[in-house]
Amino acid sequence: MGGRLVVAYVAGVGLWTAIGLTPRPLVAAEVKAPGEHRVTAEGLRRQLAFLASPELEGREATERGGRAAARFLAMQFAEAGLAPVGPAYLSFDAAAPSYYQPFKVLRHKFSADKTSLRVSRKGPGESVRTYVLGTDFDPGSFVGNLEVSGPLAFAGYGITAPEVGYDDYAGLDVNGKVVLVFDHEPEETREDSRWGGAVQTRHATFEFKARSAQRRGAAALLVMPEPEASHRSFWDTWDGWEEYATGPRQSLDEEDLRIPVLYVRERVGRDILAAAGRDAAQLERDIESGGQPRSQALVDVAAKVQVGLAEGRVTTTENVVGLVEGSDPALKDEWVIVSAHHDHNGVREGLVMPGADDDGSGTVCVLEMARALVAAERRPRRSVLFASWGAEEKGLLGSRYYTLHPLAPLKRTAAILQLDMIGRDEAPLNAEDRRRFAGRDTRNTVNLLGTAYSPELRPLLGRLNAGLDLDLEYKLDRDIEQMLFTRSDQWPFAQQEVPSLFFTTGLHPEYHTPADTPEKIRYEKMERIARLAYRALWAIADADRRPTFQPIPVPPPR
Repeated sequence: MGGRLVVAYVAGVGLWTAIGLTPRPLVAAEVKAPGEHRVTAEGLRRQLAFLASPELEGREATERGGRAAARFLAMQFAEAGLAPVGPAYLSFDAAAPSYYQPFKVLRHKFSADKTSLRVSRKGPGESVRTYVLGTDFDPGSFVGNLEVSGPLAFAGYGITAPEVGYDDYAGLDVNGKVVLVFDHEPEETREDSRWGGAVQTRHATFEFKARSAQRRGAAALLVMPEPEASHRSFWDTWDGWEEYATGPRQSLDEEDLRIPVLYVRERVGRDILAAAGRDAAQLERDIESGGQPRSQALVDVAAKVQVGLAEGRVTTTENVVGLVEGSDPALKDEWVIVSAHHDHNGVREGLVMPGADDDGSGTVCVLEMARALVAAERRPRRSVLFASWGAEEKGLLGSRYYTLHPLAPLKRTAAILQLDMIGRDEAPLNAEDRRRFAGRDTRNTVNLLGTAYSPELRPLLGRLNAGLDLDLEYKLDRDIEQMLFTRSDQWPFAQQEVPSLFFTTGLHPEYHTPADTPEKIRYEKMERIARLAYRALWAIADADRRPTFQPIPVPPPR
């Protein structure tokens, strides 16, 4: 915990000028932000003792514990003095705003009998092969009980990126077809890649690929791992694949994606391409070496995709939201969002999953930061929305819903700061991780993700760290295996080009286990991380100019 640090204001001018933001003092002659002393380890400890207690039963979205956590946070926002900005909800006054943004969730389980992938080949060597839920593919989000059929087409990586002069769909008609694409994107391990070096862009994700295929009239999308990737595919090596594909899950009841998206095993993708006389590995090599798509119709090969539920029930859960209005009449309609997610994984096999670090740690930091800002001697120029998202563990459902139904236009959202798992030290999960961690000391480290898309924030964070003395690590912006930047609630905002910062201390062996308990949290370190985030919210909310978002990332130096 850093002590009082006094810095001449001229140094602050140098910082702000260097990152292109007009200087404005946080507090006269100080780096500290107004009210930051109110963010304390003791306050964090006290709040987390309740949120991660057995009585909250693991805070699973739509269950009793998750609802109790949301009610607790709403009461805390009200007590702190935040303004309610959500729609009327749980109130006798139908016109009164609330601290909730409710949304409907479909709790469901796919039916093995009603969910399948059938691939047929006509002509010489005619064949039909049926692939099985869980063993061969995962159907992703539920978009309806449906059956679609069509000719197959191969669309490379399924990417249209005019900013780098690349389009897998150029000259390829996929209307009414089932489209097969590779996961990730070309050149992602090359430092000289036109995609921003050895880093992934938004184009590498399921969401971008699916919406791109949907816009072109595709009947369905199949995504397969790259056959010759030098890195692991998370989905193709995950031990929990079959259990996840066949088990209970949740989706937004209101989806903007309407076509089925199946993630198929690598061997399934190879089989499909082989049926058309194509070699998956050679196609990948051709794209990599030539730098251009190799998209094509798969002649005489067709697919039928069937998706159906064994069970389904619509229920409601909530985001919790409260606003601190900005002080500048010209800027207060622009919002900075500070957020975490309050849900976790409930009870598994009779054991409570406390979720102290994931994401009780971030949630209590949002609470303490909200209290500090309301009690500060002045307000920043922009407004600040404090949000605790629901159903993050089910697929970022709460934050995805917000981006579909924002409480203020996303074009007026200056930035989002997401805090998720900020109470521990990053540690290896397995033998491979132990090799990767050799010689590393993470006891003072916080990982900062998102500056690849908003590189001017990197020097800002470095200067705001003065006196907090954290080790700021940017390496996870280069992570093309775990893809952590896509796995927390800032991600739906980044997809909409909102500057996004993700604070995390990283994964550890207690991640998603009953051992993620409050006594393992490092509260002194968490206090310093929360204060860094608090300073960042002040710096962004009080500057003349908003941070920028660059579609092609600028990865941090190694």
